[in-house]
Amino acid sequence: MSEDKKVSKRFLSFFICLIMALLSFVLTSCNSEVKTETAEFFVFDTVVDITAYGENAKEAIEAARDELYRYDALLSTTNENSDIYKVNNNEYQEVSAETAEIIEKSLEISELTEGSLDITIYPVVELWGFTGGNYRVPSESEIEEALNFVGFDKISLQDNNVVKDDPKVQIDLGATAKGYIGDKVAEAIKNAGCNSAVLSIGGNVVTVGTKPDGKDFNVGITWTDGKEICATVSLKDMSAVTSGTYQRNFTENGVFYHHIIDPKTGYPAQSDIGSVTIFTSNGLVADGLSTAFFVMGSEKAVEFYENEKYSELGTDSLDFMIIKNDGTCIVTESIYSNMKLNSDCISESDVTVI
Repeated sequence: MSEDKKVSKRFLSFFICLIMALLSFVLTSCNSEVKTETAEFFVFDTVVDITAYGENAKEAIEAARDELYRYDALLSTTNENSDIYKVNNNEYQEVSAETAEIIEKSLEISELTEGSLDITIYPVVELWGFTGGNYRVPSESEIEEALNFVGFDKISLQDNNVVKDDPKVQIDLGATAKGYIGDKVAEAIKNAGCNSAVLSIGGNVVTVGTKPDGKDFNVGITWTDGKEICATVSLKDMSAVTSGTYQRNFTENGVFYHHIIDPKTGYPAQSDIGSVTIFTSNGLVADGLSTAFFVMGSEKAVEFYENEKYSELGTDSLDFMIIKNDGTCIVTESIYSNMKLNSDCISESDVTVI
């Protein structure tokens, strides 16, 4: 590895900024007498933070913990007992109903976005070292070879059985599973009798109900380097999922490489987008489309939205905020009405509302 190769710490900065924004808004707005429980876990190769309020807050945290570890074991690419590990090491594999549900919806998103999201990209992502943190630039021949086994049409579901065209086809649900899991954890929190909570799974934020004072939660959206809060959005029972170049990247020989791989080229996506945040009640859809929007670029993302293609995924409404590499933003009207901009970061003149 060359001396100037470095692993960026921006993802950690993004995470800290986001959580601090959430907590500062929550703590300054909530009655100090309300019972509050917080917890932090490390699952899915990322940090998960949960804050729950009310008499059943402790029970909610415990229920959330159980769900997090259950899904981590179920969907891990390295745990030999997980569904995904078995899929990746067999040509034909029966999986749980939950895993099948994630795969099915992921394939729907892949088809609808013309392959901008592709869960079979795993062999290429592994080449770049983004699965284990051993980052490197693969050779052109390595990428070409790996791309032979990439394509969402190379995998199918027959009931709960995953069928692959080639044994070397491998999947990774990292681009959609966290959104799905966030929804399931939120459901577990509610079932535990808690109606006020907020959780962050890496770049995914899920709000459960409202703050104890009845007001919506305020979620911070970061600038493209992941360090500065450029806007806050009021959310209730909603997922906010961000994909950006700052979340996982490295620099080699003066060239910047990020983890969002274009399935068509095998290289980091050449996009005019620095970060994109999707807002919707369906976490899996938000997760998948945040990646797809980044790969397809702002023009096609806006076209996708204006044609309401998201409705084909069973989502009635969807909003987004795109921060482009040139510092301008595209924001949907509905979410913009609930947004407060940080004028030191983004000016009104830089924002296009659609």
